[in-house]
Order: sequence, then structure tokens, then C-alpha cells
Amino acid sequence: MGMAVAREDVELRRADQILNTELLEYDTQTEVVTMPGKVSYEDSVMYINGTSAQYSFLEESGSFTDVDYGLVGSSARGTATEVTLEAGDHSILHHLQFTTCPGETPEWLLRAKELDLDFEEGVGTVKGAQLRFFDIPFLYLPYMTFPIDDRRKSG
Repeated sequence: MGMAVAREDVELRRADQILNTELLEYDTQTEVVTMPGKVSYEDSVMYINGTSAQYSFLEESGSFTDVDYGLVGSSARGTATEVTLEAGDHSILHHLQFTTCPGETPEWLLRAKELDLDFEEGVGTVKGAQLRFFDIPFLYLPYMTFPIDDRRKSG
């Protein structure tokens, strides 16, 4: 029982998943992994870079803070203050921005207080969203749901 620590250029690989960090602490009693410094994650679909991360193997949940994220092979990218991963294929992005425009000053940008992606149900829910063109608010969406896969959504 206790704590296992890995330092300097720590890399974990599983199938197409790669996690890199400078410091990884694993509590063998609680089965919680903490990465208090820079952390990056990449798989065949997306990448995430954050200032810290934590994951509980018992609860199958975790979080990344101060995140830059994007889709591999696409210009789709964004930022979030926190990304929470919950058991059962469920992710929540807090205070996020998203665009597919290249460059530092995107032509369009979606901002939202919260984006909840429920991969089990195939539904995304956005709260407090604002669509901006050339940094001018164009459309406000206080609440909206949308499909995130090929399943139909009625109504």
C-alpha cells in the first residue's frame, strides 16, 4: 500500500492511446492517478493538452484542467477550463470555445458555459452558448440538445 511515483518524460501507452506527463503519482489504496503538471493525451480521434489531470480507476472518471483540445486530422479545435470524463462514455467540457477555422483569430467561434457529451445516449447538450462571427456575437443559445452520432433524435 502507498504511493507510486514516476518522474520525467513519463509515457503510458495502451492500443492507440498515448499519455505523456512530467510527474505521475498513483495512490495504490484509492487507485487514483494524479498528474499535477503538464499532461498530454492523444488517440486516433482526438488530442488533449492540459496543465494537470486526475483519474480514478475505481470510479472510472477523471478530469483535465486548462485544456487545449482538437480532433486528429482536422482543424477542429478549442479550449476549456476543465474537461470531466465520467464512467459510461460521458464527457463534460466547462467554459469552452470551439472552432474549425485555422489560425490564431478564427472567423467563427462557439463559446459555451457547458457542453455535456453523452456517448451512451448519442446526445450532446450545450448550455449558455454563443456563436460569434469575427468576434461579434451572432446567435445565443441558452440550452440546446443535438445528436452526436447516427442515431435519430425525435422532436
